[in-house]
Amino acid sequence: MHIGVLYIDVFINSSQSLKQKRTVLTGLKTQVRSKFNVSIGELGNNDKWQLATLGFSMIGKDNRYIDGVLQNLLSFVDKHHSVEVSNHKIEFC
Repeated sequence: MHIGVLYIDVFINSSQSLKQKRTVLTGLKTQVRSKFNVSIGELGNNDKWQLATLGFSMIGKDNRYIDGVLQNLLSFVDKHHSVEVSNHKIEFC
């Protein structure tokens, strides 16, 4: 078994409050869950209304498959209109 983890730091330009940030992130997480079979969590920058650190994890037997899914997920988030990806990292356990 292999575990792949994708960390993404995003900037939410349109957010003017924590409530708007949560609305944007909830919509993004819903779309990711419906398209990819991954677990999602907000890992950092919880008190900053324009920044968020998201973590996505996936378990599988093949590292190449997991890496491909996480790369596609990164592209999906990067193309999302409401957030800008500022940094990312993929790790395997």
